[in-house]
Amino acid sequence: MGTGFSEAPLALFTTLAPMAAASFIVIAYAFIAGKPTAEEARRLDRWTALPAVVMLLAMVAAFLHLANPLAAFEVFAGVGRSPLSNELLVVVLFSVVALVYWLCGLAGKLPTSGGVRTGLLVVLAVGSLAVAAACGMAYLIPTVPTWNNPLGVVAMLGYALTGGAALGSAVCAMARVALPTQAPLCGAVLAGVGAVLALAALGAQAAGLDAVANIWGAASGLVPDLGLMVGAFGLCAAAAVVMIFLGKRSAGAAGAEGAQAAAGRIVVAPVFAVGAAVLAAAGIFIVRIAFYGLYMGIAL
Repeated sequence: MGTGFSEAPLALFTTLAPMAAASFIVIAYAFIAGKPTAEEARRLDRWTALPAVVMLLAMVAAFLHLANPLAAFEVFAGVGRSPLSNELLVVVLFSVVALVYWLCGLAGKLPTSGGVRTGLLVVLAVGSLAVAAACGMAYLIPTVPTWNNPLGVVAMLGYALTGGAALGSAVCAMARVALPTQAPLCGAVLAGVGAVLALAALGAQAAGLDAVANIWGAASGLVPDLGLMVGAFGLCAAAAVVMIFLGKRSAGAAGAEGAQAAAGRIVVAPVFAVGAAVLAAAGIFIVRIAFYGLYMGIAL
């Protein structure tokens, strides 16, 4: 037992990695449904650096957790046997595909829409869910009954959708891309569904803590402020959903070029989108700290 803050690097990793990965769901929407101009596509490719940096920060946090970061590659020796090794493999594979996509886009090797670009974006969008699931499954540890629950995987998927919707909206906003008028609603629904999934899973997990105990006591006493921390996540997620939905303005007012500036198109205001991403990340980090604070082994 102990404080969840002792695992802050892991909390940061499991906050940022799924969030960065799931932002490609929104980026895929921007290219497939938004049909950007060539100039907008170039700006989107440049601003894809944002989730790339977030993923890099997540990987750095994971390395900082290790007692000997130089031995990090030894973790891959357990692929197929260790959930932790499987998690890192999925994250690394996703990151490689994302990096290839980003570099090809920057080099002008991808079409503005369709073809290889669409194929890669679909792979990344689906792969982001695999990243989130792998991050959750890494904690299905039989000797830690407070973690060994599939609800943790559901919660992680929820975090990914909420954080990814906010971060993806920030990418589109910073790139000043004109999107269909329903884009803010779609982003808010994606984030909202994620928040509901996460809150439902967190509530179900919390309800079962009284049934888990060892010689030190019941798991329900491990994190006295668990309810407040879950509530903080709920408030942050709700605020992020509202900011995604309301953070829009007309394409013409934002200076979008060409046909994409026609009536019926909008762009997301950067201040709202970035604010939503920060709030989502903060809320997820709080409940990830709570999760690590719930560590309880089957001690005698």
